[in-house]
Amino acid sequence: MEEQQIVEKVEKIKKESDELMQTDNVAELVKNNVLEFEYLNKKYRINKPTFEQKQQVNQERMKKFVVMLKDPTLVMEADLIKLYESRGISIKELDDKFNLLKKQREDYAMKLGKALEDKRPTEELEVFKKEIEKVIVDQSEIIMRKSILLDASLESQINVFVYTYLAYLIAEVYVHGKDLGNGNKEPDSGWQKAWVNYDDFLKEDEELVNKVVWYSTLISKNEVNLS
Repeated sequence: MEEQQIVEKVEKIKKESDELMQTDNVAELVKNNVLEFEYLNKKYRINKPTFEQKQQVNQERMKKFVVMLKDPTLVMEADLIKLYESRGISIKELDDKFNLLKKQREDYAMKLGKALEDKRPTEELEVFKKEIEKVIVDQSEIIMRKSILLDASLESQINVFVYTYLAYLIAEVYVHGKDLGNGNKEPDSGWQKAWVNYDDFLKEDEELVNKVVWYSTLISKNEVNLS
């Protein structure tokens, strides 16, 4: 993958992520672990996965892994890293940069904590906060760059499948009762599973699928097994 392509893809992901992160839904998510949003006049809801759903995702992950492992066109992450090395692209260098930034972030956080403890002026606190924010941005770009480079690996494809399948499982849609005319209306069916099966979910509008997967990833962070 050419450097310009990587840069363009990173910028595209950043833009899409920023747009989604700026919605009120994300703030609401933090409050009650339930996220609601509307799309084309339909109301959708994302819930934290249940134990049963997490077990189901893990079973599907193992089945998918075996199937993909048999595909000769897919390459393991370790082999892909070696291939990049042979072309002068170092994944290890990205990891080293990330770890260096992590150390800087920890140092700034300690300095900020000490400044708060010492009741230092607001201007001084803002300096540390801005440095921490800058480090977070730099770390995010490294994560995205590495993700793009390793996107073709079997492990990366499995991770995408896991979160996409989980999104299908935990998404619900609010079903209103039909209008019978003359002011009469069927009772609302309420919240129901948004899609009957996984294939139907994949056939949905790309924008809707992206929203559901993104929000599901946020709400289920650290809830699923990716190894």
